[in-house]
Amino acid sequence: MLDSLHIKNFRCFEDLTIPSLGRVNLIVGKNSVGKSSILEAIYIFANRGNRTAIMDILSSRNEFFRTDDIIKDIFFNRECPNKNKDDNNLTIGNGEDRNFVYISCDKENHEYIKTGFQNESDPFLQEALSLKERLIFRSEAIPCSIVHTDVRPEDDLAFLWDEVSINSEEDSIKEALKIITPKLVNIIFVKSPQENKQERIAIVKLKGESKGIPLKSFGEGMSRLLQIFLHSFQARGGFLLIDEFENGLHYSIQEDVWEKLFNLAKELDIQIFATTHSEDTIKAFCKVALASEEEGRLIALGRSPAPEDNNRIVAISYDEKEIAVISRTGMEVR
Repeated sequence: MLDSLHIKNFRCFEDLTIPSLGRVNLIVGKNSVGKSSILEAIYIFANRGNRTAIMDILSSRNEFFRTDDIIKDIFFNRECPNKNKDDNNLTIGNGEDRNFVYISCDKENHEYIKTGFQNESDPFLQEALSLKERLIFRSEAIPCSIVHTDVRPEDDLAFLWDEVSINSEEDSIKEALKIITPKLVNIIFVKSPQENKQERIAIVKLKGESKGIPLKSFGEGMSRLLQIFLHSFQARGGFLLIDEFENGLHYSIQEDVWEKLFNLAKELDIQIFATTHSEDTIKAFCKVALASEEEGRLIALGRSPAPEDNNRIVAISYDEKEIAVISRTGMEVR
């Protein structure tokens, strides 16, 4: 589990440090301050700089057309107020640089990747970076699952459901879906009845109903909830990333969803990072965080007002005592 986070030269972040993280973290801030970029950075960190993981991120933003200079152009040449144009080094890891992903490009666009538990300034790495060839050093990836803002096709969710079913853990997800549909008895995935389609669709069985009902008949909320909890089990022992938590979820159920996620974080040994624009989501998170044994952190991103920072993005991490003050006073943190 990350206890802090340091991101340098990634998208809009010149040099961002979040000094303290919890088991469950909610990231807030205005548009274009990098909330989603933090999730992407953690995804790259968990996958140890794997090129496929970077391609996944680019595809999610429709940036795949620039893959000829995937590292140099996408991650190092973004406009930042204080950006050193000669600084082509990306670092993602904890604040002590003892567990990090380090990527560098030289002027000829040779790519170097190193990860592990060594300091980025160690002689071995410096010697590797001086060589005119591609050198990649990776340690084992950490489980990581990301829930994007859109609801994924049901055929994709079917594969995640199969993994949960193999481990006989589907009852936990059925129970979670009762947050929206209390009469739910079962959910199964079946082949689509449409001709020439091989996809599977989700069918829900309700108490007292003789026939199953397609999941999509219940609206986006049910699909979103299923997606979040399926990804929770896929992230076991690693990171669960949720972009725009509130999408498809009515404010009245968000406390129940957060309570389930806090419990799963402990049960599955996962660290959760979510983003939001919603005041209702923040209120629900704060209430559950204060009641849970697991530590919750509220992380606010914004532009520094200090003249010497030249509008640089900075982060404030609120612990549970400060969250209590926010809840009691209604202090604005969005």
